[in-house]
Amino acid sequence: MTSSDQTNLVNAVKGSKVLAQVDEVAPEWLRAVPKRLSALLDTSGLPAVLQPFGRTPIVEVAPPNAVLATDAVVAAVQPSVVKIRGVAPGCQKVLEGTGFVVGPQHVMSNAHVVAGSDTVTVESAGQTYDAVVVSYDPNADISMLFVPNLPAAPLDFVDEPAATGTDALVLGYPGGGDFTATPARVREIIELNGPDIYRSTTVNREVYTIRALCAREIQAGR
Repeated sequence: MTSSDQTNLVNAVKGSKVLAQVDEVAPEWLRAVPKRLSALLDTSGLPAVLQPFGRTPIVEVAPPNAVLATDAVVAAVQPSVVKIRGVAPGCQKVLEGTGFVVGPQHVMSNAHVVAGSDTVTVESAGQTYDAVVVSYDPNADISMLFVPNLPAAPLDFVDEPAATGTDALVLGYPGGGDFTATPARVREIIELNGPDIYRSTTVNREVYTIRALCAREIQAGR
């Protein structure tokens, strides 16, 4: 297991006398398992998220307020939280993610949701609209889409950052599925070092950390 590319896994094995002995006598087929695991994680994109956060202290907050999932605000903002689909022929993928309306006919999302796409559509309130990427930042992982004829109202940005313990909601379409509202609670704002979306350089981002139980596939909510 010490052959794994996953630093946290290697350190855990080296720190355990029992696992270290197992690792010394393990057959070759078993030694190859962590490498296959690393390849799987690399494909899913997990290392780029887990490893930076693994070195980040966690601020303890109370559990999220479950009642928020049925709050009236969820239905009110749902048309402005849109599903995005991009077709990226270069990597032979259909990319799906979440965005939200930030101005008339303009939607903000993650850059990796539309990376390499030559066709992008936005779905809101059961209707599908063609979209054009007008801004794209692989370092911040932010994209801006122009969506002609999109009637959904823009969501307002707050004037002040959310404080530790503030109630929150994670809204999106995990796995390209149905709209989901997941209660959350803000932990804190941190400076996070990690790779850009191409893993070609290290960048610094200011992000919220939250306490919530939500699918990894929800985008534009980091």
